[in-house]
Amino acid sequence: MKHSRLIIALLVGAALLLPGAAALLNPAAVYCDGLNYTYTVESGENGDRGYCVVDGGARIDAWEFLRGEEGTEYGYCEQQGYDTRTIADPALCAGVYSDSCAVCVLPDGNIMEVTALMGLSYKEPDLVIDGAAAPVQTAVPTAAPTATETPLSLLAPLAGAAVALMVFGRMRKQ
Repeated sequence: MKHSRLIIALLVGAALLLPGAAALLNPAAVYCDGLNYTYTVESGENGDRGYCVVDGGARIDAWEFLRGEEGTEYGYCEQQGYDTRTIADPALCAGVYSDSCAVCVLPDGNIMEVTALMGLSYKEPDLVIDGAAAPVQTAVPTAAPTATETPLSLLAPLAGAAVALMVFGRMRKQ
């Protein structure tokens, strides 16, 4: 019983002392920005929707653009002289948090997910979300697309504490 309480105390302490979770940028916004287009968000009946405003002012749904379903002529693959394909491969597309994604067909016939080929990152530069406080800038921000905080990563310290309390509560009943 003595060891169990120590383990519970350590779990609760670790959950409360986690260094905070990094915020993630919206992959569709990062892709749009990476191509030097303008990313906008518009509110409608079904909620907010992101658009990539490409050359000539055309508005393309940002996620459809990222997945290679719309506007491929404005996409990275076409700019580099590669063909664009949309594939359904959760493992290959995991980097853009989707089951389907755009891939570039390289000259040797191999394919590569477009944002990986571009070397894009979705980590918010110099922004850390502290589980107990509001976002804190640790450096001067650079121009970056809209940040989207991951709800699970923000709740990780609380979830750890809740699990520890449930385990402790069950142990006390025995």
